[in-house]
Amino acid sequence: MLSQEFLDAFLADTCRKIPLVQHLGIQSLDFNEQALQMKLALAPLINDKGTGFGGGMNALVTLAGWMWVTLTLEEAGLVRPVVVKSNQSDFLAPITQDFELICRPQTGYTASKLIEQVKAGTKAGISLRADLQCAQKTALTYQGDYRVLAT
Repeated sequence: MLSQEFLDAFLADTCRKIPLVQHLGIQSLDFNEQALQMKLALAPLINDKGTGFGGGMNALVTLAGWMWVTLTLEEAGLVRPVVVKSNQSDFLAPITQDFELICRPQTGYTASKLIEQVKAGTKAGISLRADLQCAQKTALTYQGDYRVLAT
């Protein structure tokens, strides 16, 4: 299991490597092989209507999937490039205050299967789901397919 100190350093490093990340309002990051969770501030992502900007929300859920795969590999002692192959977001309700994100594997996908694929040198990928929760309602659902590239 990755320590909170490791996760904090990972987030800081990600902010340096992907400058946009420092502007997405990430207040905290938690991770285990079951899920990645973030607590997020609305303020840096607010739009002209006073709600969460759709482009910012899409950036967050796409990033969360990338982070889940990258951290899963890190935990297994593997370092590989990770890319998003395809994704879809459904906006269900406006985000009107600070909110939370949870990202996890879709049914039928697991961290252990992904690690097995990577170690076997086969085409490695996983389908993830992310939900943005605001005021105890699901405001956005996301599905993304990620690939682990060979080194």
